[in-house]
Amino acid sequence: MDILKKITENTLVITTSVLKKHFLLSLSENQRLLSVKFMTLEEFLERYFFKVKKEAYLYLKEREKKKVSILEEEVSYFPFLHSSSYSSSKLTHLKKLVEELEENHLLERDLLFLSYLETCKIVVYGYDLAPFYQNLFENILHAEVFRSATFDSRPLTVYRFHDIEEEIGFVGGEILCKLHQGVPLKKIKLFSLPDEYKNPIRRIFSFLHIPIEIGEDPKLFETMVGQYTLDCIKEADSLDQVCTLVLEKFPNEVAVESVISILNEYLWYSGKPSQLLEFIVHDFQKQSISMPQLKNKIECVTEVLVDEDVHYFLLGFNKENIPKVYKDESYLTDQELQELGLFTSAEKNQLEKEKWKNLLYHIPYMTITYKEKSAFDHWNKSLLIEEMNFSEKEGDSSYQDSHIYNQVLLARFLDRLNKYGIIEKDLSILYSTYSSIPYMMFQNQFSGIDPEELKTFMKNKLLLSYSSIDNFYRCSFRYYLTNILKIDPFQRTFFTDIGTIFHNVLEHITDQDFDFDSYFETEILKYDFKVGERVLLEQLKEELFFDIQVLNKQRQYTLFCKEFHERKFYLPVSKKDELETTFMGVIDKILMLRENERDYLAIVDYKTGYLPDSLNRIVYGIGMQLPIYLYLVKRSQVFDSPKVVGLFLQKIINKEMRRQGKKEYLEERTNNLKLVGYVLDDEELLDKFDETYEDSKMIHSLKKGKNGFYKYSRVLSEEKFSQLENIVDTKILEADQEIRKGNFLINPKRIGKDLVGCEFCKYHDICFRKEENIISLKEYKNLDFLGGDIDV
Repeated sequence: MDILKKITENTLVITTSVLKKHFLLSLSENQRLLSVKFMTLEEFLERYFFKVKKEAYLYLKEREKKKVSILEEEVSYFPFLHSSSYSSSKLTHLKKLVEELEENHLLERDLLFLSYLETCKIVVYGYDLAPFYQNLFENILHAEVFRSATFDSRPLTVYRFHDIEEEIGFVGGEILCKLHQGVPLKKIKLFSLPDEYKNPIRRIFSFLHIPIEIGEDPKLFETMVGQYTLDCIKEADSLDQVCTLVLEKFPNEVAVESVISILNEYLWYSGKPSQLLEFIVHDFQKQSISMPQLKNKIECVTEVLVDEDVHYFLLGFNKENIPKVYKDESYLTDQELQELGLFTSAEKNQLEKEKWKNLLYHIPYMTITYKEKSAFDHWNKSLLIEEMNFSEKEGDSSYQDSHIYNQVLLARFLDRLNKYGIIEKDLSILYSTYSSIPYMMFQNQFSGIDPEELKTFMKNKLLLSYSSIDNFYRCSFRYYLTNILKIDPFQRTFFTDIGTIFHNVLEHITDQDFDFDSYFETEILKYDFKVGERVLLEQLKEELFFDIQVLNKQRQYTLFCKEFHERKFYLPVSKKDELETTFMGVIDKILMLRENERDYLAIVDYKTGYLPDSLNRIVYGIGMQLPIYLYLVKRSQVFDSPKVVGLFLQKIINKEMRRQGKKEYLEERTNNLKLVGYVLDDEELLDKFDETYEDSKMIHSLKKGKNGFYKYSRVLSEEKFSQLENIVDTKILEADQEIRKGNFLINPKRIGKDLVGCEFCKYHDICFRKEENIISLKEYKNLDFLGGDIDV
């Protein structure tokens, strides 16, 4: 049945966004000018029932104490809650939330749309409707519902390949053949391309000179504009101020329009913007920024239109990809979904199979392939191959009209010959043509990047920090991969989440209304911890509570009563050649005493893991965290004539200790929380910072005897503190100058016997470090470079 004949005057067509474009194009080609409205099923649902206002999410957040993503999933079920009672307590709770939102006028209903539905014809096409929708459209709205057509089976061949590169090479060759036969680029499409194909396709298609764009549009959260906006939200007094700051900083950036659009949705809010941070972060993570696209290219699509002229390629026809498998592990169980009239996981799995069967049977030009392995995984063929009686054929990835591709193919064939004794049929032809390729030879050293290209890539802004210059001085190539290319994105783990929770709670322990249980529970609600993790979390909660008790006790020993937490510093480094360099640092805690119009400071950095308590490597720019904090407070304009009395690390999560007598056990736990670091040799100031300094209860290894401080006490003169500060300044300027050159060599540093440049490095499989790449440096043990004699 031709669905276009059903679209007449005053018709509401509910269909997918892809089919909408198809219908509009067809109506235009047939010169039919009609009063027709198109909507997706999701758009219709919101207009027919209600839209949940943004204000409602703030209400639910305060009421439920849940993450925004969880609230959003709960809200998605609200339109389906029409029964007066439910057997499920979860559904009953959701129903109660809907009623509360209604009572508080937080649901927006479109009464005009309901009136419009009484006057128009409704057509639903392209959806497999769950019982809820079937009842709504067929029995209540009396719409014409057209289900997806079914197609008779036909013989199809699936091509099998040893690995993903052979598969892509074969597809590239097939595309070149079609292009030679006169098929235009716009009529060739890759369908439902899995993620593991994106990088190898970019590389191999570039060898074959096949234009393709498969990069997804970046999310607003990933852009500089988005991150700058979020930083402004944390500090600003109003959303208007945030908008002003963003427009001043990025007057010509495309992403600014999306930022303003999202912030406009919160104009009803009059409080501090920081209270909306989680909501806006969530919005930024969903909002895509459109990037410029090639006009003539191979297109990657996720939906197929009935078009007999289009040639589709379906790669990755593997069990792990097709069909998608749904499990009974979503927010609502299968039983609860069934109670709402929605599809269960079993029904979704059956529909998924039927979708693929009909899809593959009705497309005239479809090339299907799968691989047995990729760079890091082994793969299984799709179960649909046997279920649909597809025939299998060994794929043939032969040489192409590309010298680069053929040379890569020859190297792979030689690998097969050397490792497994396999002689590929095209090996002799390729070897006779390209016998001079540098097989089994490689130059691992990075050749650098043009300074002008680097400057453009960084958008004329270079932001340095402790971690970035530490990477740079350990190995400049490591810095390039981590801080320029950013190929190692931060990955959240249970322990990184715990570190964040501890830091956030400790930030508020001096608040007048501080309540430990309340703050801790508020923090953990931001995460989805597993059952086993929650057991460990209870133990860690007890440790944090103990930490706070000890910190409060330590506070009794000091006159440095004013505290600053999570203080950010931005210091200008240089501004030349149109590149502006800034150094940024965040200090966990600064203790301050103000006397005689001067600020006396002690700096503390919390540690939840490894405690790097040596400064012997700072002369090489490595391990400079504490001296960098000294540099930040001394060089910033935040404090008046600042004088630092101590630089400390404090370990707030410690390993479980062997149980002893209660007194000894508590004493050891308390000692583990002592400050580890360096103090100024000014006893008058030390006495104000720590009244117990002669046998300190606050500072690890600080003790004074009849002949002065014990040798193991880490006491430095003011001159040596200044030397530390100057070393930091020199190393920051040096890093700035070297980074600007773009010469990021593989040059890991070895100090003594320790290869510090490769410690905790994730790039061994990229750099292929050679011994001649390593730079050996002299090892210092007692801060000799300061002319001192301090045990570390």
